[in-house]
Amino acid sequence: MTGASGIKIAPAKTTFSRYGETLTFTLYFPPIPQNVTKIDVIEPGESEWKWYGISTTRNTDRTSYTSNTTIDLNRYNIATENSTHTYILTKIELTDQYTKLHKTAVPKGSYTWISSSTNEYIEDASTGKRYYLNNSTIALAPNKTNLYSDEPVNFIETYPPLDKNTKYIYVNSGYSYYGNKHRIKVR
Repeated sequence: MTGASGIKIAPAKTTFSRYGETLTFTLYFPPIPQNVTKIDVIEPGESEWKWYGISTTRNTDRTSYTSNTTIDLNRYNIATENSTHTYILTKIELTDQYTKLHKTAVPKGSYTWISSSTNEYIEDASTGKRYYLNNSTIALAPNKTNLYSDEPVNFIETYPPLDKNTKYIYVNSGYSYYGNKHRIKVR
């Protein structure tokens, strides 16, 4: 590892201010030789941070994005809500390997819970093609991430990469569209 942002490097420690808090950070490594197809990422010692057999091959299917794009949505207030939370879509990351939605959950009170659902999807506004949720930094239903205060919680959901011809999308929470079916330009 050559560096990190958003997290301290050992022996320094990053501490959390409350239970259930999430942290987004980036670790930097030297370039991987082009002939390497799989790597292991292992934190030394007694850490549970060990990932084996991570593919380094890029998606060669030219139906997806070929460069990284980040779309900041903070100024648009694209949100959906239920009886306990408001969920705000703040940023979209597009790559040829994934699509990430950055969201903020704003509790309407203390002692609630949140989770992501595999029913959530991104919809191509022109074709209707749906890209369903693969993973999240908060619990996936039926599991729950408990919240003990009314402080907003940032989290990231990962979806498959969008087709390169996708120009506008809708985001659906599994039960309603964000921003009353707000059409979001991605290209």
